[in-house]
Amino acid sequence: MWQSFNVDLPLTANERLVLLTLGYFCRGDENHCSPGLETICNKTGLTKHYVQQSILLLQQQKLIEVEQRRSATEPWKHSSNLYRLVFLRDWEKAEKKIDVFSL
Repeated sequence: MWQSFNVDLPLTANERLVLLTLGYFCRGDENHCSPGLETICNKTGLTKHYVQQSILLLQQQKLIEVEQRRSATEPWKHSSNLYRLVFLRDWEKAEKKIDVFSL
């Protein structure tokens, strides 16, 4: 997966905005966060449709991974998503900074 990582991927404004918002919710040096869809919508000003579309496209470009989590008491219910910013893991492996504005 790391061999196919490309920092020159063209991102739309919506994708870049969602990616930056996910980065905003990561704590310290962590590469993961779990803001709700409504929270991402509120921070970006985008509709649910555009946020979900951007998340899907970021996943397809291997910039993020999404883990759908289930409720511990009701396992058939979806509780939240955990977003992993894959490009941050690559950044640590490469020991170089990746400018998200150049993506």
